[in-house]
Amino acid sequence: MIEAVLTRLRAGERLHQQIVDGRRQWWFDEPFEDVPDAVVVRIRATGEFALKEAGDSLFGLPENSQTWGGVDVSDRIPCINPRCRRTAAQDKFPDSHEIICGKCFRALPAAFRAEHRRCWREINKLERRILRTADPLKAQRMRDICNEWVDRLNVGWAEIRQSIEQPDKPAGLETFLEEIGL
Repeated sequence: MIEAVLTRLRAGERLHQQIVDGRRQWWFDEPFEDVPDAVVVRIRATGEFALKEAGDSLFGLPENSQTWGGVDVSDRIPCINPRCRRTAAQDKFPDSHEIICGKCFRALPAAFRAEHRRCWREINKLERRILRTADPLKAQRMRDICNEWVDRLNVGWAEIRQSIEQPDKPAGLETFLEEIGL
């Protein structure tokens, strides 16, 4: 049974899950095939196949996605916040391997957000000016300045990632109680 499941997973088929009466039920669609929970547990435990969640969990809980598949199952890019379950479409950001969702971005300190937006505003302004200029020397100077802004943006992105991955205050009960004034 394990080999049959692995063959279908390697062929790119997605494995579906639902929880009924506190137990996980697994199956493939078209053609329908019921998969015992023990088989999926063994595949995940042995590492024979990198079975990953597609990120369509009803309540955003880990290990509760309704769709599972191989390493390339997700055509989504996850938010850099490890406590966030939001994703973005890979085809919308083809050169990206990480994003920050709008909610997590708005939760950042205002200084981070302002610097990030300023960098993008300057980069976009310079790219428009480069396209309009006819002087190659002037265009090269603007490209150099644009590259400096890109470097500054990358440094800011690293600071954002670090502040999210290692916050000053841990997200927990004490922080929550402090926020509500108790």
